[in-house]
Amino acid sequence: MFELSIYIVMFLIALAFLAELIDSSLGMMYGTLLSPILIAIGFNPTSVIPAILISQAMGGIVGTISHHRYRNADFHFNTKHTKIVLSVVISGLTATAIGVYAATNIPSWILKSYIGILVVFMGTLCIFPLYYTFKWWKIIS
Repeated sequence: MFELSIYIVMFLIALAFLAELIDSSLGMMYGTLLSPILIAIGFNPTSVIPAILISQAMGGIVGTISHHRYRNADFHFNTKHTKIVLSVVISGLTATAIGVYAATNIPSWILKSYIGILVVFMGTLCIFPLYYTFKWWKIIS
């Protein structure tokens, strides 16, 4: 590990901001690309994964509030958007808690291998996307 200078911290903040901006507006990039980038730079995966999961959860909350404020979605009581966001939030918070626990309790080489496989799989999905129509049972299963 290396010493964190002010320049590295500023670079990390800018990188995380850019990744979250793209993630909130397009729905992709934050954890999938930021994790391998930070690990390739030299950060420890057991530090990177929990930080990304927690910051992504916080970024998702801010993104949801912004989408409501700018009327991209309506999160008033009992709307379709509220039902969708609640199903995603509940499963997302559960997955975040499990992910942080797993990332801090499994060997680093397993974590790095998983991240590599995930990046290859996500890249394949970008080249050959899957299309589907919205169904309630699909969003909660």
